Amino acid sequence: MTEFSGDPLFQFPRTSFASSAGSFELPIFYYDNSNVIAMFWVDHARAQI
Repeated sequence: MTEFSGDPLFQFPRTSFASSAGSFELPIFYYDNSNVIAMFWVDHARAQI
């Protein structure tokens, strides 16, 4: 993914983590995020109006 190689967001240092399923790099970067979810805290009683 060369188009992301210059992006400062993806320049964060990564470390290898070994799990029972194998090793992988942390943090995990998601290069393709097709959806956005916005969540808000709301008072339940006011939301029922």
